[in-house]
Amino acid sequence: MRDLKNLRDPDEIIFQPTAQNEQKSLAAVREVIARRHHFDPKDDKGHPEWDTIEDRAMINGFSLGLQAVLD
Repeated sequence: MRDLKNLRDPDEIIFQPTAQNEQKSLAAVREVIARRHHFDPKDDKGHPEWDTIEDRAMINGFSLGLQAVLD
């Protein structure tokens, strides 16, 4: 990342856990980030995150509803 974008520290980390280990993986990543940046890993506001699996379910529901209205 440093070479590609000339950044000292990345501003985001993207990872894709298996579906069975999603919560454990997120907890492990938050633990590492919290330790390095000195915040409580259980603090939801300590570091922003975007759960694409949760959002995908919402987007799929929205798409199905929109299709029903348009059909």
